[in-house]
Amino acid sequence: MPSAQAAEDAVVEMGKAAVDEFKELTAFEMKSESGNTKWIEIVRKNVSKFSAIKYISKIEKIRITNTISFGDNYNDLEMLEKSKYGVAMGNASENIKSKVSYTTKSCDEDGVEFFLRRFFN
Repeated sequence: MPSAQAAEDAVVEMGKAAVDEFKELTAFEMKSESGNTKWIEIVRKNVSKFSAIKYISKIEKIRITNTISFGDNYNDLEMLEKSKYGVAMGNASENIKSKVSYTTKSCDEDGVEFFLRRFFN
């Protein structure tokens, strides 16, 4: 039976192969803070979490200056940097935390709720 590491490596390689075949896709190889776990996220080019925020903001007539975003990994970075209030989760890497003005508790500690209660009180 293959190791967990071998299985993770195989998944990452399959994701990269899919991106090579379908040129409209892009892939982000992700690693946990400890580096013990890795995975791949595949999205259509020119699509990001921030592009989704812009799209919904336009439909709902919400200014970007009225947005708060929460994230913990590199695929969140554009959203964290471009939203009015980008909040790094406690479990984010120090590199992500250093790029934003706010941090909160981890996902497992209900960091979003913790931040919002303090922000709006």
